[in-house]
Amino acid sequence: MQKIDLNLLLTLRVLLKVRSTTLAAKELKTSQSAVSRSLLKLRELMADEILVRKGQSLELTVKGEQLAAELPQLLSQVTALFDKNHFDPQSCKEKITIAMNASIAEWIVPSFMQYLSNEAPSIELTIDDWGDSAPKQLSQGSTRMGLNYFPLDLPKSFIQHKLGADDFVLVCRRDHPLSKEKCITLEHIKQYSLAVHVMKDWNDSAPRAEKELQKYDISLNVKIRCRHLSIILRILLDSDLIFFSAKLPAAQLDDRYISIPFSEEINKPKGDIGLFYANHYASDPMTLWLEKALKKVIKQFM
Repeated sequence: MQKIDLNLLLTLRVLLKVRSTTLAAKELKTSQSAVSRSLLKLRELMADEILVRKGQSLELTVKGEQLAAELPQLLSQVTALFDKNHFDPQSCKEKITIAMNASIAEWIVPSFMQYLSNEAPSIELTIDDWGDSAPKQLSQGSTRMGLNYFPLDLPKSFIQHKLGADDFVLVCRRDHPLSKEKCITLEHIKQYSLAVHVMKDWNDSAPRAEKELQKYDISLNVKIRCRHLSIILRILLDSDLIFFSAKLPAAQLDDRYISIPFSEEINKPKGDIGLFYANHYASDPMTLWLEKALKKVIKQFM
């Protein structure tokens, strides 16, 4: 332990990320020879090559892969022990990207933006759709955190926290034949065609409503599947189509629409809401502040 220089570990973190002494030197603002000397010391300390040349590039050894997975979180925890500076949201000017399930974004983003305008007015927020690349972007840090339905099948290198729960309702135009019903039954569902909002990593491969209703031997007559909620809502106004929606975004719709609860005879998919981020941000002050901020906003709707 006495031989370990924390600066060596900082160099190692960059080397594991860029896999090039030249690129590492550029990021660390030092010389390539200095990085090469550090790599030699690290190889001696670790008793492993860590990075090996293959053709024109460097590849990680098995030990290197292990370090790449574990080192960022360890360094984050060590830094937190010595860093007495607290995150100041009022002075923060960071550009932050949050990946969200489209349905969740519909109701939380306006309130979250209002919260930020008061508490962190200089933060520049980007809301991205949660897609196939979201876990990689979260791991790399280009996306700081994500909101989606909980839980997700993610590696152990991710933190998942349940923040709340949503329910599901049927949405239709206000003068729809079903609009006077107190609740929606299986017989009602059989009578009308359906619009389905397709969302990445939620119902794109296996629509949840259809899967649940198959248990009752009901074959849904789906007329349109669409990733754009605004298009579905426009179609509802000019047709008798019905739309299964999460309750919280449905509550934000104007008086041209009506939402109707489902009968207790119908089992609905769970709508737990989760927060996701890479575990090497577990001690990051800004990440922890953002988590608390999102919890406060979500709590207003629960």
